[in-house]
Amino acid sequence: MQTGKLTRKLVTAVEFCPGTDQVAGTFTFPGGVMPSSVTITRADGLITRDQAAKLSGVTPDCVTLWSTRGYLVTLGDKTERHFLPVADRENGRPLYYPVEVQKAEYHTRKRARRVVGVAA
Repeated sequence: MQTGKLTRKLVTAVEFCPGTDQVAGTFTFPGGVMPSSVTITRADGLITRDQAAKLSGVTPDCVTLWSTRGYLVTLGDKTERHFLPVADRENGRPLYYPVEVQKAEYHTRKRARRVVGVAA
């Protein structure tokens, strides 16, 4: 069992659910049921605050808090504060990497009592 290492992979909906009619560029969160999938429309792969919230199943304000105030990451007996990095800005609005958003969601899920379950 590995500890202290987090890896998440965003996969296309077709890879995640073979036989679906989802178009390329639609991403879902593997291993659970999320509220919805997000289509990344930018060539650089970045997503907006609203898309990040939709991908993670939280409010847009929560994404902003992860970026400005940070979130706690506990590895073993050590707790650190991490911040969601802003990859770029477009017209003053922050853009994020989807993988970084999912890392923040993963580390805050238990404390926020969000549940990612397997579909029944």
